[in-house]
Amino acid sequence: MKVLRYEIKNIQPPQDVLAAMEKQMRAEREKRAVILTSEGQRDAAINTAEGEKQQVIKASEATRQQQINEAEDRHRRSWRSRRPRPKASAA
Repeated sequence: MKVLRYEIKNIQPPQDVLAAMEKQMRAEREKRAVILTSEGQRDAAINTAEGEKQQVIKASEATRQQQINEAEDRHRRSWRSRRPRPKASAA
């Protein structure tokens, strides 16, 4: 006969071992909480920076388009003022 496996049930570790295990689990939970908080703050900072970046880009694009529109308007007005106007016929 060959025994391949043992199964141990109802183990009661000493109280100091249980306390050490509980302390370790608590430390792991606190560590995860600190990491999650840090990651959340980092993601929030990234999102804020991205939003500010997009705001600057949109403002720059709006200013550029306004300058283009104003230049086109000046060009149209100056072109109209240079066109020869038909002379009034003497009737």
